[in-house]
Amino acid sequence: MEKINLFTDIDNTLLYSYRREIGENKVVVEHINGKIQSYMTKRSYDFFTDLHSAEIIPVTTRIKPQYDRLSALTAKLNVRYAIICNGGILLENGEIQQNWLERTYELAESAHGELVEAAEMMSKLSDREVHQVERIMAYVVCDDAEEAETALKNALDLQLVTIFRDNRKVYCVPSVINKGSAVRRFIAEFGQCTSIGAGDGEQDISMLDEVDIPIAAPTNHGKVENPKKIIADTATVFSDSICDVLEKIKPEIVG
Repeated sequence: MEKINLFTDIDNTLLYSYRREIGENKVVVEHINGKIQSYMTKRSYDFFTDLHSAEIIPVTTRIKPQYDRLSALTAKLNVRYAIICNGGILLENGEIQQNWLERTYELAESAHGELVEAAEMMSKLSDREVHQVERIMAYVVCDDAEEAETALKNALDLQLVTIFRDNRKVYCVPSVINKGSAVRRFIAEFGQCTSIGAGDGEQDISMLDEVDIPIAAPTNHGKVENPKKIIADTATVFSDSICDVLEKIKPEIVG
């Protein structure tokens, strides 16, 4: 059977914060300090946990402790590989692959000075802790994330680093480390496949432009350049729309 890899974003693609209304028919998939953090719709949970003929490979900006909170879900999804830290780290069965990380260090070396400067600026822009991850990412929670994002973009070399925000978090990562380049690295290392990608955000665009079959949210309609893009808008919740698309374009992967 043809090898199929589904490279998928996590947050707002497969699962949703407790703050987001996704209907009553849902499954708890994440806790923080004993409190519910995230849900999947029952439709999506049932579909993806029964998706045996495609290998699900999460591709996320989450750092390892944040990703590890999903261990029960990833076990149900039979996840073997995951790409975290926006592409900088590869996990195999939950463990960091050192060869991948060493190569990430090499690729990101020219951006080291900008990352250091970004962390220093973040400490002045927010009174919260600045998180620096494996010399390949810096982020902080800000009350005014948009203002902080603008300040960082104005001060740093955007040829070397990418600045973006996700709700109240503002991130700085080397420009060479992104979801698209990570998918290329993964395929080069583990072999050719039919690659499907799914994502809803700005950081997913490079991944969607890299895969054979990109499934994008309506918000990315005009941003994804891949001519094979499929806009998933069949359901109220994006994850359910992804299920609809997968059933339509590749019915043999279900089961």
